[in-house]
Amino acid sequence: MLVLFRLFLDIALLKKGPQDVPYSPFLFVFLFVIVFVVEIVTSFIPGYDGKVIDFGVNIRFFIVANIVIISVIFLLFKYYGKADRFLQSLTAITGAELILVIIQLPAVFFVMNGAGGEPSIIVDFAALVLMVTLVWDLVIYMHIFHIALATPRINAAMLSLMILILSLGIKSLLVPVAT
Repeated sequence: MLVLFRLFLDIALLKKGPQDVPYSPFLFVFLFVIVFVVEIVTSFIPGYDGKVIDFGVNIRFFIVANIVIISVIFLLFKYYGKADRFLQSLTAITGAELILVIIQLPAVFFVMNGAGGEPSIIVDFAALVLMVTLVWDLVIYMHIFHIALATPRINAAMLSLMILILSLGIKSLLVPVAT
């Protein structure tokens, strides 16, 4: 388990790529379930007003958003003729995403509990951490797309930006209060 954590940390730090991830549907499903559980637990962090996002809305968003994003990524890999690299790349993205979600947990807690209250340096710093991890997430996607699709970095950056915009669009449709 420590070897896998180190592998996904190295991917998140751009030291390794999707080619270093074992081809394992079980590993992908395992990581996906862990990310799902962490995301659901995160949704129970109450806001400054004591309210949480409705559980059903959150589950619906997570399922629909992931189905759409995974489908779009699959179509990208199919378009580039690299469908054989899809599972390893998706596993790399999911593993690196898990690292980022864990890093974001304290920041999410501070932002959710401090937003709307008195101005605070801690809340401002936590919001900055969330912004940095969002950019870091884009860079990870770019890195993985660049390697797996054998495409120039600018194309990979545009593809990762497209995935982010798609994700935010789905979130605004399904969870209007959170955007």
